[in-house]
Amino acid sequence: MHMDKWLTCGVSVIGSSHAAHGLPNQDAWLGHSIDGFNVLAVSDGVGSCAHAEHGSKAACRAVLAAARAFRRKTVTSQSLPGYIHNIWLEYVRPYEPDDCAATCLFAVRAGDRLLVGRLGDGFIAVCSRSGLNDYLLKDNKEHSFVNLTDSLWSGSCKWEIKLLHARLYDNIIICTDGLPFEGSESRFAKDMRGQYAGMDPKAREKDIKSWLECLNRPDCRDDKTVACLFRKGVRASQ
Repeated sequence: MHMDKWLTCGVSVIGSSHAAHGLPNQDAWLGHSIDGFNVLAVSDGVGSCAHAEHGSKAACRAVLAAARAFRRKTVTSQSLPGYIHNIWLEYVRPYEPDDCAATCLFAVRAGDRLLVGRLGDGFIAVCSRSGLNDYLLKDNKEHSFVNLTDSLWSGSCKWEIKLLHARLYDNIIICTDGLPFEGSESRFAKDMRGQYAGMDPKAREKDIKSWLECLNRPDCRDDKTVACLFRKGVRASQ
């Protein structure tokens, strides 16, 4: 049986101000691919929390664990967010959850099912070959203050979840906030696929890291993370 193959990649760079003050990168990302099953997760630890970097790493691990249950069909798309949250509560131990608050953005492909979800800031761009089925989850600027406070253990779990048909799509890009692509997220996602899907992994990581670091101003506190899921062997949409 023919099996679509996808690849994951990602880069995270620390904000200039965080680095200057000896603080850790509070972003995290995770990519996992095996036999028709792909997971991409990105998380941004809430900077005011004492263990934000621990919370973001725990969020990505929780997504992977929940995605495996989704693949087995023991968890539905509707129940997945709560499942992620419960696993995250276990993974942040021995720290208190309110010291580890973090956003959570993910894409899970299990055969023909493609599930994307977003809690908090950042964006997810899901791009189709034709461009007709492109799907975008991003901040609503009118309610940006609310979106910025949404996170695992914020007390306000306003998840956005969408179940899609995987065969319609070529690439998914997930980014934390602080990247200058407002209004052009889908174009950015397609450019990323066109430039990087066929590149050697080490060269790809080096190049993405280089331009992410160029976006850092001396006073920039935002860590920056870009993570990608590309279908192999399909040309980018024009």
